[in-house]
Amino acid sequence: DDDSLHDEKEKITVIVLDPAHSKFKVQAHPSWTISKFKSKGTAVHKVPPTSQRLIYRGKLLPNDHTLEQCGIYEPNVIVHLFPKPNVIVVDSHSTEEEEQHDHDNSNTTTTTAGAHIPRIVMDAEEAERRSQILVLTSDEIFEAQHRVKLLSFLLLIICSMELLTLFTIFVGVPDEPYPPGDDDMIPPPPLDPTDPTGTGHHSHSSGSGNDSSDPTANLRTWQTSDYADLIVSAFGFWVATLGLRATTENTVALAKRYMYFLFLMGV
Repeated sequence: DDDSLHDEKEKITVIVLDPAHSKFKVQAHPSWTISKFKSKGTAVHKVPPTSQRLIYRGKLLPNDHTLEQCGIYEPNVIVHLFPKPNVIVVDSHSTEEEEQHDHDNSNTTTTTAGAHIPRIVMDAEEAERRSQILVLTSDEIFEAQHRVKLLSFLLLIICSMELLTLFTIFVGVPDEPYPPGDDDMIPPPPLDPTDPTGTGHHSHSSGSGNDSSDPTANLRTWQTSDYADLIVSAFGFWVATLGLRATTENTVALAKRYMYFLFLMGV
């Protein structure tokens, strides 16, 4: 009894502020955990403990910490309450008047009964689409997402380089490092010191049949097999962009499409 009386004397008043700026005073002890504080506060602001998100000084209060550990040990400290919104699925054919009527009734109920709880209203199609979104809650899934993004990025670079090479072959750009017709810019080959005539490689190259100044000497022409390379490279470029989209949108349908087309690309 003496301990309980001692705890009653050390209790402080914590002010809980909801999104509608309504204040709720909750009697608490600094040694209480945040989980216990949420349970005690439910009787005041009518928000279930699982739906409460308490913010103090810009930080989310963890359930296993005490109020004193979070810096709440003085009276009249303001803690912000952000309840998780209630998601309501309505029929797609319902009229706007019915939705507005339900919205007004819901706001009146939450305001008079306790803290204001936000509400999200969506139709059945939107709810079905959101239900397909993958929720990343583990380090393994995050690591897998990072690897898919890296693989897609590498595939994008490889296919882009291949497409650029095929485009160069198609337009017929020569591989000569010097522009054709400008022989003055081409440096002469070095002289052979063992040649007594002093002509060195000049006389040898002049007598050969290959003329290095010919702009078409190393020119590769477009072949029929290049069409297949073009299709494969373009398909790989599209698969890479699909993988990058899959890592950002996180939908099951998009992830399955990426896995199927990536397997087809590998085959």
